[in-house]
Amino acid sequence: MLQIPNPVSIRDEVARVAERLREACDESPASELEDSEGLSNALLNVLDALRQRAHSPDPERLSRAEPRLGDLGDHGIDLLARLAELARRVKLEADAEMLESLTLPLACCVARAGGEISRIGPVVNAAAALAKTLRDPKELTELYRLTDDVAQAVSLRIAEAPAGSDDGRAWRVLVLIRAIVATRSHQPALMEAAFDALLEALPGDAPGFFREGMEQMDALDYPPAVRAVMQRYYDAWGMDRRLH
Repeated sequence: MLQIPNPVSIRDEVARVAERLREACDESPASELEDSEGLSNALLNVLDALRQRAHSPDPERLSRAEPRLGDLGDHGIDLLARLAELARRVKLEADAEMLESLTLPLACCVARAGGEISRIGPVVNAAAALAKTLRDPKELTELYRLTDDVAQAVSLRIAEAPAGSDDGRAWRVLVLIRAIVATRSHQPALMEAAFDALLEALPGDAPGFFREGMEQMDALDYPPAVRAVMQRYYDAWGMDRRLH
C-alpha cells in the first residue's frame, strides 16, 4: 500500500508500530526492549524535526547546531531500517515490512523539502517491493512520482558511483524501476520522461530495457498509446546503437 509522503502520517505509523514492538520486546531480552525504545524515540524525534523543517520557509537555512536536511533524512532512513530489523527479530514480520515501506515516503518528504538523499539502498528496496504489489495505473502513477522525486534528489556522489559498488547498483535499480513503473502507469508522458532519464543515466542498459519492453507489450496487451511510445524508443535504441 502506498503511504502518504507526509512526516505526520509517517510518524503516526511509526508510533503505532513502536507500541507493538514494546509489547513484543517485553517478552524478549532486556537489551531488545532498550533497543526498541531507543530507536523508536530517535526516529520520532527525526520525524518531528523533518515536519518542522518541511514547513520552514527556507528548510536549508540552518543554525550551526542543526543537521542538514539531507543528513536528517538519511538518519531517519537508517533508523527505519534498524527498527525493521528489530521487528523481525521479535517475529513482527508485517510490522517490519511496514517500516521498510516507509523509507520511500520519508525520502520523498526530504526530496520535496529540498534535501539531498544519500542513503538510497532501503528506499530502492521499498520501491521495488511496492512495484511488485501494485496493479492500478493510478497508484502506479503516484509511485512513479515518488520514485522520480527521490531520483531527482539523489546526491551526485550516488548517481556517479562505480557500477559495481553498492551505491552504483542501488542507483541503477532506481532508474530502472522508475522506467518500469512509468510503463505500467500507462502514461505516455511519464514513459518519455523516464526513458530519456534511462538513456542519460544508464546508456548501456537502455537497449536491453527497450527490447524486453517490446516483448512485454505483446505478452501483456498494453494500450496502443503505450505500445507506440515503447516502439519508438525500441526503434531508436533497441538495437544497441551508439548513443550521441
